[in-house]
Amino acid sequence: MEQARWRRVEELFHEAEALDSAGRDRFLAEACGEDAALRQQVESLIASAPTGSLEQAIGQAARDFHEPLESIDNYRILGQLGEGGMGVVFEAEQQSPRRRVALKLIRSGRYASERMRRLFEREAEALGRLRHPAIATIYESGVAEDGQPYLAMELVSGVALDRWLREQPPLVSLRKSGAMPRLDLFRAICGAIAYAHQNGIIHRDLKPSNILVGAAGTASTQSASSANGSAVKILDFGLARFTGPDSASPALTEAGLVQGSLPFMSPEQARGESGGIDTRTDIYSLGVILYWLLTGHHPYMERPGALVESIAIICNTPPAPFRQHYERFDADLETIARKALEKEPARRYQSVPALLADIDNYLADLPIVARPPSSVYQIRKLIQRHRAGFAALTGLLALLIAFTVVTVIQSGRVRAERDRANQEAATARQVSSFLVDLFRYANPATGKDKGELTARDLLRTGRERLDKELKTQPELRARLLDNIGHAHNVLGPLTDAQRAFEDSLAIRKQLYGLDSLEAAESWGGLNITFHNMGKFTEAIGAGRTALRILEKHHGPSSAPVSDALSQLAVSLAAQGSYAEAEPEIRRAVAIDRQLGRTATESGVSNLQSIGGVLRMKEDYAAAIPVLREAVEGMVKAAGESASAGALNELGIALNRNGQAAEAETVLRRCDAIVARVYGPSSMNRASIKTNLAYALAAQRRFAEAEAAANEAMEIHRVNGGTNPRRADVHGVLAEIHDAQHRFAEAAAQLRTAYDVSAKGFGPAHYRTSLTGVRLGRALTLAGAPREGLALLEKNASLLEQAGRTDTLDWAIAQRLRGEALKAAGDATRARQALERSLAMLEKRVRHDHPEASKARAALDALP
Repeated sequence: MEQARWRRVEELFHEAEALDSAGRDRFLAEACGEDAALRQQVESLIASAPTGSLEQAIGQAARDFHEPLESIDNYRILGQLGEGGMGVVFEAEQQSPRRRVALKLIRSGRYASERMRRLFEREAEALGRLRHPAIATIYESGVAEDGQPYLAMELVSGVALDRWLREQPPLVSLRKSGAMPRLDLFRAICGAIAYAHQNGIIHRDLKPSNILVGAAGTASTQSASSANGSAVKILDFGLARFTGPDSASPALTEAGLVQGSLPFMSPEQARGESGGIDTRTDIYSLGVILYWLLTGHHPYMERPGALVESIAIICNTPPAPFRQHYERFDADLETIARKALEKEPARRYQSVPALLADIDNYLADLPIVARPPSSVYQIRKLIQRHRAGFAALTGLLALLIAFTVVTVIQSGRVRAERDRANQEAATARQVSSFLVDLFRYANPATGKDKGELTARDLLRTGRERLDKELKTQPELRARLLDNIGHAHNVLGPLTDAQRAFEDSLAIRKQLYGLDSLEAAESWGGLNITFHNMGKFTEAIGAGRTALRILEKHHGPSSAPVSDALSQLAVSLAAQGSYAEAEPEIRRAVAIDRQLGRTATESGVSNLQSIGGVLRMKEDYAAAIPVLREAVEGMVKAAGESASAGALNELGIALNRNGQAAEAETVLRRCDAIVARVYGPSSMNRASIKTNLAYALAAQRRFAEAEAAANEAMEIHRVNGGTNPRRADVHGVLAEIHDAQHRFAEAAAQLRTAYDVSAKGFGPAHYRTSLTGVRLGRALTLAGAPREGLALLEKNASLLEQAGRTDTLDWAIAQRLRGEALKAAGDATRARQALERSLAMLEKRVRHDHPEASKARAALDALP
């Protein structure tokens, strides 16, 4: 059959297949006239295309026209691997360079229409934009001498996702433990699609046959490994759509044309609404895959029927409830799947990271966004992740009530102490009433807000009632203010924590004096708060005051002194005063050993502080084993939930030491604990998410890193956005953009980070100065060398004045300075800076450390 004939068949197919039966008959009778063979060919194509895919139909009809292939250009054909609607994939051997590849050809070969060729070229362009471990890599695209287009791609080992699922043992019930391997695999798929969306590409044909699952550790899959030892590769971007200016090209996105595979197609795709296609179209397909992975069934279409009938089912039929497949299942999983499968795009998850976040919420026993916030559900989730806190509060309430009863009984028995007893009873009743009212407020069904309770709401209400109702009970008010301050240190905002401790301190100074033990408690709270705010000078001052008072009252070798020494040492190290910090923390550990409390929670916490000081000192070889011991010790002493601080320290140390993959594992474990214990919006979790983003960026998993950073940014926003550590989030986003050579975007993030750090830490703080160096380099690479180099040199000088010249940060600053000077054309000074950086790095870190590798590569790139 001649190519012109095929093009005429294709043209008529496009117009006829979208019509109903009567309209199609009239159209073909008029268009084909006396050419009965032409009409038969068009009708044959329509009949052989149950999914409405033109490419599949033409490829099926053209199969007999293929001649056996032995080679194409530089490739020797070894055998067929598979086939899809548009193409056939062969295993081939590339002659130069010699390697095995997957060679994809258009099935209809030289009969391929111009549109099919354009789609084939579109796949090559899409794959050329993407560099992700879970997306097949393209090596070459070309056209053979006979006009046959081809793509040479990474040869991926593994089995299709549908076959993988068939080989898995069936789930008896759908609970977290059983669903975890499938959710891990799904998260890996989502990570790849999120990356494609970030780079402006919508897949539009996501289905199990386009996803390969292979054994982790093979050359093609080890980077995309999921937690259960499997890995995924996303294939076939033949229908990919770009979200740039060419996304509406008529040649590729004709209105009314149904493109994709019907069982996994969104309603807007099925209706042929090209203008309605966006990233939410892929989210719908992911929803079908998630439902199918969890249940083993399609949500509403076990097998496709006629085209019109199938489209009606997609657009109107709701997913089958999970109860059709399981007697016992987690309702949150069904809710997540159903939200992804919403018929209207506006009701679906609006991004792949949002879908992933809800899965993470489910795994961490947190409320999912997709679930309507009923009172019972919110309370159940609150109790699940705060079991210890609710038990403690309930116990405290019981104790207070018991105390009230005992006090009242004693007042009746001992008439001589009637007045005092009555006062104590009144106090107990007041505290009991105070807590009972807070519990009543905590119930969303009866509280005044009638909505979802947050811990911050509870604290705000408690603070308001303290100020109004306990004016005549100053000591009790001070104690409760301390508790509120400690809670705000976890949940934020930190300014509220500072205000609570300062008010508590004012009360205690008036009641007991400047050097009282009660005042020391408030000073200790301020030490922690100032440290969390990055105000290390103020933190050290508060810590030294608390330590002096405690030594005066308890002696130099007491448990309270040990705890105060530990916190003081951490603040000293954070300021960079390592020579002062290390003796203080080692003195604390010596006290613990003397008192026999090294295996207690407080003793292990001091061991963690040693690791933290060593980590901040950049002695990672010494810090990492100490922190590993602290994690194990904390789990033994106080349980898994108490190990989050040590895990976070260990994750930071591992990542800074070039062990990013292990750091990721540690930080994910830490994040799950913090989300469960403190809630999804605690400031502690923002820091952990930021550290996780750095670890993911170090592995060049930029889409996942950016998603983690955006989650951290959202937590900062919820907490008021005033914490100076928000600069760290902008910093990691800048690092992600920089690694992708998006220098203008990196500079914009760093400018914000610089402003936040300067406001929070001060313009001369080493954190601000290091950010200024990074900003200067980014501006230079973005095309503003005059502004960039001036800012860089100014902040490098400030780092030197701050005494930071013997740190890893200084070595990195020199590398950044060298890269900026090279970009500005000053090769001589660039070489000097890079050689200085590399010499320092080789003394401080391993030869294969990422920072050493960056400095070495920059030096080698000099002319």
